[in-house]
Amino acid sequence: MVANPYPSYLEMQPRLPLWVWHVLRVALVGCALALIVVLFVDPRRGLIAWWFYVLPSLPLVFLLAPGIWRNVCPMATLNQVPRLFGFTRGLTVPGWLSRQAILIQATAYFALISMRAPWFDHNGPAVAGLMLVSLGSAFVGGVVFKGKSGWCGTFCPLMPIQRLYGQTPAVVVANTHCSTCVGCTTNCLDFNPRLAVVADVQESEPYRVGQLKLFAGTFPGFVFAFFTVPHSVIGAHADLGMSIARYYGLTLVYMLVSLGIFFVLDALLPVSSLVLMAIAGAAALNIHNVLRFSTAFQAEKPRWLTVSEFAAVGAIGVWFVVRTYRHERRVAELQDDDRAVALPRGSSRVDGAGRAEVQFSPGGLRIVMPTGATLLEAAERVDLHVEAGCRMGVCGADPIAVLHGGDRLSPPSAGERSTLERLGLGRDCRMACSARVLGDVDVSFDLSSVTLLAPMRIEVDYDRTVERVVIVGNGIAGNTAADHVRRRQPDCTIDIIGEELHPVYNRMGISRLVYGRSAMAGLQ
Repeated sequence: MVANPYPSYLEMQPRLPLWVWHVLRVALVGCALALIVVLFVDPRRGLIAWWFYVLPSLPLVFLLAPGIWRNVCPMATLNQVPRLFGFTRGLTVPGWLSRQAILIQATAYFALISMRAPWFDHNGPAVAGLMLVSLGSAFVGGVVFKGKSGWCGTFCPLMPIQRLYGQTPAVVVANTHCSTCVGCTTNCLDFNPRLAVVADVQESEPYRVGQLKLFAGTFPGFVFAFFTVPHSVIGAHADLGMSIARYYGLTLVYMLVSLGIFFVLDALLPVSSLVLMAIAGAAALNIHNVLRFSTAFQAEKPRWLTVSEFAAVGAIGVWFVVRTYRHERRVAELQDDDRAVALPRGSSRVDGAGRAEVQFSPGGLRIVMPTGATLLEAAERVDLHVEAGCRMGVCGADPIAVLHGGDRLSPPSAGERSTLERLGLGRDCRMACSARVLGDVDVSFDLSSVTLLAPMRIEVDYDRTVERVVIVGNGIAGNTAADHVRRRQPDCTIDIIGEELHPVYNRMGISRLVYGRSAMAGLQ
């Protein structure tokens, strides 16, 4: 059997024990808090550390080994504290908000970074305040929302940069934050870092791909404006050399020009959008490296060292683009060969740890479950609204369409087959509480597109003199009896008598009505 060339984090061997990662996270949070204190009490030294060491290191980390940052990022650490200690509410980010995630993150990034010259260049407490707000917001997001969706997946201003530079990491470091994936983020970088952005560009809806391209296209122009428009000097008094309105106006013009160049190249160059995004990222990285900051800290480098850095970063940028091109071709070849590539949106593989992926369509929610678990357990793990009562597949409360991978589910029992038959559902449907996951599957609770079967006639000799059948009891048993009478006696009148005013409903799901998770209509 050929090894999966793009394993998910569940298949990766962690490079360090989990306790070491915990120590590193605590240390990084401590360093962040210490830097905040220094920025307040000694702004000069704090700004030197911030501008000379912290910020310049991040783009290269994102490009070469983004998994390191994603494991030790202080904001991600604080975001995960509520989950780790069990006091998160674990809510799902609303669909309308999740759909705008990249736009929200990119807007926050441009808004905050553009404040460098007028505010953050020379103001240590302002930088400290920004750090405090970011750390606090990440923590609050973890209290409210599930997984990493409350910060990394929806709000983090650094996430567009991570997606731009982290699409083909040179060194893959396994995610150690998420013990079990809960499908909180579309095409999460933590689940499969080498395929997340590929899946974003190849499989996402055009609106999401458009947001990715919008950021990539404007980014080089923003970086160029970042260094050339203002006259400010890091560590000196604020001096834009122009009005605030002119400063932001010129920055916007540079971004629009950059975006226009990007879309012209997108139309003319025979490369994919993914490769063009990599070219934009490499261009921005080199613009950043060549222009540099003007500083008041008198920390001049020898010319030979500066030239060496220019050459090294230029080579890294070229390598990044070539690597992205080759990587995309390799993924396409594997897909064409119909091999088992574990894309974040589903595959046909069971990993070595006895786990498999269940994808719920539409929306692409994905959950990694132990093999042998039911589809209902997977659905409940990602908070899908399923009105299920019993767990034997006979009440008919949780039919689910199997879009792909039906052969990777346990065979239906006689009771489940009978229920599907009673509901008029074809072979592409299963009962979620009974179908157990043996491999990766793609399913949906939307049954609008499945094949409906007419109730099966049972060919028997029946007594045509029987004109009326009365059944006492308006429950599951009574209605099942009526169903089978009709199959055997197509012409008679059937009356069902019950004391309750309601039509038949799912008695086994009544606890969900009591606890407010369903209306009466949801049980009928």
